[in-house]
Amino acid sequence: MMFKRAPLSSGFMFVGIIGIIVFGIKMLYNTIDQTWGFLMLLFSIIIFIAAFVSITPDIPKEKDLQFNREYKEIERDFKKIDDDLSFPLEPSFLKKKRSR
Repeated sequence: MMFKRAPLSSGFMFVGIIGIIVFGIKMLYNTIDQTWGFLMLLFSIIIFIAAFVSITPDIPKEKDLQFNREYKEIERDFKKIDDDLSFPLEPSFLKKKRSR
């Protein structure tokens, strides 16, 4: 089962970048308590990473690509067999009775 990512908005990444800058500067100049500054900086980094991960494309692995190729070949073979076995005429129990 493949996991589908929902892309986050660009504003989400912007908030993460601004948070990193603001709380990094506030911690550097000691204008905020170090504990709260570190906590807010950590949250900003997590927000930025989540936004960054959501925009990266999902690159399928070679194993998944090989499985998809094999599945398509098997599906094609079964379709060919099914077409060969199909009845050219409609069976009598499926025919509708015509009234005259």
